[in-house]
Amino acid sequence: MLFLQLFVILLTCHKGKAATDSPTTYEADSIDACQKRVIEECSEHSKGLLKAIESGSGRRLKEECDSLQATIDCIAVPRCAGNLMQAFRYIVLTTAKSLQKIKKTSTSCSKLNVSMLERYVKGLSIACVEKKNIKDTCDRNCVCLNGDLVTCARVRKEFTKMSLEERTRFINAFKLVSTDPRYKDDYRKLTTMYSNIPKDIINHDTSVFLPWYRGYLLELENMLRQIDCRITIPYWDWSKDAAHWNRGSEIEDVWNSGPSGLGGNGILPDMCVMDGPFKEGEFSIPWYAKGGCLKRDFSQSCNLPNTEYVKALQHQEFLTFEKSIREVIHSSFQECVGGSMDSTLTSTYTPEFWLHHAFIDKVWMKWKGKGSSDLEYYRHLTFKLPGFDKFPWEYAIGTVLPGDVSVQYEE
Repeated sequence: MLFLQLFVILLTCHKGKAATDSPTTYEADSIDACQKRVIEECSEHSKGLLKAIESGSGRRLKEECDSLQATIDCIAVPRCAGNLMQAFRYIVLTTAKSLQKIKKTSTSCSKLNVSMLERYVKGLSIACVEKKNIKDTCDRNCVCLNGDLVTCARVRKEFTKMSLEERTRFINAFKLVSTDPRYKDDYRKLTTMYSNIPKDIINHDTSVFLPWYRGYLLELENMLRQIDCRITIPYWDWSKDAAHWNRGSEIEDVWNSGPSGLGGNGILPDMCVMDGPFKEGEFSIPWYAKGGCLKRDFSQSCNLPNTEYVKALQHQEFLTFEKSIREVIHSSFQECVGGSMDSTLTSTYTPEFWLHHAFIDKVWMKWKGKGSSDLEYYRHLTFKLPGFDKFPWEYAIGTVLPGDVSVQYEE
């Protein structure tokens, strides 16, 4: 019973949301605050466990054991690393094993699956071969040097090339941050920041456009990685199938209606999305952005730039490249999708907004250029980006971003 009591103490000691003052605090957010947020989220499932045991009700205990499994599953994934999380995992594991021995014939506690949680409590072993590339527990690409994993980089993948599990993981986390009380306030700060800044600044200013969206992607990604640190924001290279960009019939298609797709076009009369994980009734635009369903109104006559066009950008001088990205690549996709994506007030609440801007960022990061470099252009700018306490040049390095975050794009 001691471990059960310690478990309940942890549940009650970490009530209350870890406060953040701005949408730009996630990378700087302390490990302790991150751990408390995760513990609060995961322990929510099991609040009635001790009372159920004390009551002696087999039926109630069975229900609470099912809830405990939800807590186990919640922390049996790579999340915030630290002593507090390690202690919480240990206590949950010990609690589960104790319950497995109680009244095995009358409760479901004997069926608790703790195998993955045990791996995290014991420590995940990673074979480190000197100077070889290896993935860490957060799926970052790392190099082994003197027995340690160094120069680790997040890997953003093309959505149609990801496994269905990876896609579903991203989708579920995206929906969670928009609705869960522990995340939605910070999510609101981040998403409304976009609609509150004049678009003449973000979308039409050469000195702002590319670095601002790179910083914006990083903020949401940092938030999602508190749910599962294996998550990165995927990109969608729609130029590879520009003529059939709106297809959703294949399982790998972005607009597929299955749990690993984004759903398809909206339906008349309101153009609400009625299939997939973001369909009406399962996902909605927040009330502070006028609420309602997620809308899409695919244009059947739009012409998206193809792969040849995108490849040609790589050899342009930077200012020409930037203008082509901003005025052609950026605008054309939003107009093709239409609906919520094509509105300043609602676009950031759509998952396709983030896939599209990750693609733009990937094209920029892969830019080979000629003449003056992008960093040379940005390093002369002395103002800070609106909404961020950062200079444009801090995002122009590309592979190393603020917070010592390294990002790679997988082809």
